[in-house]
Amino acid sequence: MADFYKRIFPFICALGLLITLSQMGCKRGGDGAGTSQISLASELNKLCDVQQFSTKPLGMAKLASSADPTGANRDWAQPSRIAEDGSLTILEAEGPGCIRRIWMTAQSPLKWMIYFDGETSPRIEGVYEPKEDVAADHPNQVFKKPLFGSASGGYYSYVPIPYEKSIRIVAVEGFQSSVKRPYYQVNYETFPEGTNVESFPRRLSGAMLEQVGKAAEAYSQISKVVPEAVDASSAGSALLEAKPGQASIWLEEAGAKILTGFSVQIDPDEKLSASERALCLRNLVLEIRWDGNESASVSAPLGDFFCNPFYFRSFNSLPMESNAGVLKSRFEMAFLKSATGIIKNNGPVPVELKVEITLAENPSAEPYYFHANFRQLDSVNAPAGKPLTVLKAKGRGHLAGTYLYALGTDGRSWAILEGDEIKYIDNDLKPSLHGTGLEDYFNGAWYYKGLSHLPHSGLLEKSGMRTSQYRFHGMDAIGFNERISYDFEFGHELGATGPPNQVQGYMSTVAYWYQDTPTAAGELPSVEQLRPVDPFQVQRTMSGIFELEAIGHYKEAMERCEIMSQMIGSHPWAKLFAERSKMYAPLLKGNDQVSIADKAPIVFCQTPHRGTVYWNGNPIAKTETGSRLYQVEVSKMNATSIIAVQVDRARSEDWLLGGIYLDGEVQNSAETWEISAKKPSDWPQCILNDNWQPCINPKMSLPTMGHWQFEPNTLVGAQSGFIQVRPFANSPETSQASVVYLRRKVEVE
Repeated sequence: MADFYKRIFPFICALGLLITLSQMGCKRGGDGAGTSQISLASELNKLCDVQQFSTKPLGMAKLASSADPTGANRDWAQPSRIAEDGSLTILEAEGPGCIRRIWMTAQSPLKWMIYFDGETSPRIEGVYEPKEDVAADHPNQVFKKPLFGSASGGYYSYVPIPYEKSIRIVAVEGFQSSVKRPYYQVNYETFPEGTNVESFPRRLSGAMLEQVGKAAEAYSQISKVVPEAVDASSAGSALLEAKPGQASIWLEEAGAKILTGFSVQIDPDEKLSASERALCLRNLVLEIRWDGNESASVSAPLGDFFCNPFYFRSFNSLPMESNAGVLKSRFEMAFLKSATGIIKNNGPVPVELKVEITLAENPSAEPYYFHANFRQLDSVNAPAGKPLTVLKAKGRGHLAGTYLYALGTDGRSWAILEGDEIKYIDNDLKPSLHGTGLEDYFNGAWYYKGLSHLPHSGLLEKSGMRTSQYRFHGMDAIGFNERISYDFEFGHELGATGPPNQVQGYMSTVAYWYQDTPTAAGELPSVEQLRPVDPFQVQRTMSGIFELEAIGHYKEAMERCEIMSQMIGSHPWAKLFAERSKMYAPLLKGNDQVSIADKAPIVFCQTPHRGTVYWNGNPIAKTETGSRLYQVEVSKMNATSIIAVQVDRARSEDWLLGGIYLDGEVQNSAETWEISAKKPSDWPQCILNDNWQPCINPKMSLPTMGHWQFEPNTLVGAQSGFIQVRPFANSPETSQASVVYLRRKVEVE
């Protein structure tokens, strides 16, 4: 203890107590009638304010969704809810209140009409950013990206939409067709009677337009606009050594204060191997106790708390971030008497930690205490039909966020994400908030399409049937006065009419919430129990690497390869992962130590169909499986060379990618793939232009639903772009063919 104080006392003294007017500013809580007016302007001001998470909600959270009320998995709006004219009433609610979040998929946001206060004409016609020919003061000008947009397959909006008397949302797309399956969720808050609310304006003033622009800019640059208490510290940091089996104190404060932020860096001098550092994320346990309580109110593996359970993954959200190995929390954590924070090392090796904290005075006599717990469940070893209980709490408080790690282990489907999130608030006997699917709750859709990280939600990993995702509730906090019960279902097949929790898999969560009294977060499983069995860990790794490459996170992709090569040891693929990790060096900024120029060009092709690949008329490879990238070095390149592929229909999935790889990167050709349902007269030279038609780019990417297990290779970037061709779905002619012919001209300067 004495050594700890010697290290951290100068840091605390130099830092002092950060008290600013912004920390004492506008709050959401109150008695309704006594609060300042709630308007579009007031709510936009709070959207990027980190204090929103610790502030007591003024009203009660509600959710209108298309969830199947029977508990089956038909979570789209059923025909019985569709009007004769094909319209669908999404929400009808009495005021005063405010819409906090909109999510939808399988429908057009242009068709959502929003009516206010009993009016017969909508003030908002479509939840989208208007085109240039729309008037500057049009209400839709409030929908600026990224306040709304598309993330990982789902359409979302965090534009606050207040209403004084009532609100009605109607989708007028024409849902008579049974083919259309509209999914939606609308989070809204109902305020106490008498709350002073100004409804969403009919027209936007110049000042409001300026404020909308500033809010959108802040939302897109959250790391620059959020007060960075940790980064602003000029007092240095404390270095701790977490020895195996011991706990290190990183926080010990007395009095009424607020922990406004803290950061932890694991192994700052990089003495450990990549795999050893990754194991620390669950071997290290974070605990925080408030006001002298014996039980920890925050208890979670350190990595899980920061949405990084098994690998370091950089992201930036409103209340926390991970950047260059530094894990930062911006959740405000108030206490009246004392705060004690420790980090336990349950691993086999000593770990150095660099910790920084910031504090402010606590002006509240009745603070809400921050809590975080960890829960996990393996459905294979659980009773049939059992969901994962994310949180059960008694008292008064509000849910501020959830992190989920999901792992499907049956090797057949992605249906682990087909479970719903269900919340019971206070004494409700039926679900108070019932969602439509786990990826929907996290603002994704269709088992996610692409990684993302936004201020309030993000998909950090998609690797086969393994996903890592977060959602933080700021203005859409879920309040409770007596208790909350919160479950994640294990999924069942899409469209199934039976009960949920049928899929084999593992899920773990961290719930973040505030409560009026400190309560126990619960005990953690043993280190051994924190390592879920993943029967497809090696096979699904490459699909996760493709996703990282697609967003330019090459350093993390390189680390995944290093970790896998170290972990699997004698596996035949270990060497390939190690070799691939070296290929990222030229792509990392400022790294010119490795050159891979002057290598022979490589022709590559991948498809689930059987096929024969030709290079300038010569056969060079045959494709047999979609899990392998076929690659062949070629010694000769003409001014214009031609890759040709004869494709024999063989699989239900229909796609193909291919090209030329030179000097460490995929060479983009000015010409796209061309296709013919008839054998060209000069096949396989393919110089003549008879019968060739341009291919339609399907804008698909790997992994697909049917292909998520891939062999490793050293062609970095070859599989992380869009799939270029769907050979048998390209045209009516190719759809009837059993064999099609493809060519691509390659011009390399």
